[in-house]
Amino acid sequence: MNPLNTVNGTIIGGIVLAVLIGLVTGGGIAFNTASFLVWIHVLAGITWIGLLYYFNFNFLLHFFILPRSWSTLKWSIASR
Repeated sequence: MNPLNTVNGTIIGGIVLAVLIGLVTGGGIAFNTASFLVWIHVLAGITWIGLLYYFNFNFLLHFFILPRSWSTLKWSIASR
């Protein structure tokens, strides 16, 4: 069974991988505030790019698909 097929397996695998990378690179598992802020900044950037992708490509493509007549267009925009 692949642990990446479940959400819990993916989260646990990510934590284990992060700890292993910390141990192998010699950084250890000490808490560093500056490093924590960098990771939060990277996570916020990835989230921001994901939201931009969703709203620009997925949402807007479905929002601006024009119906066959203008009366149904007004109805579809007003109902959203």
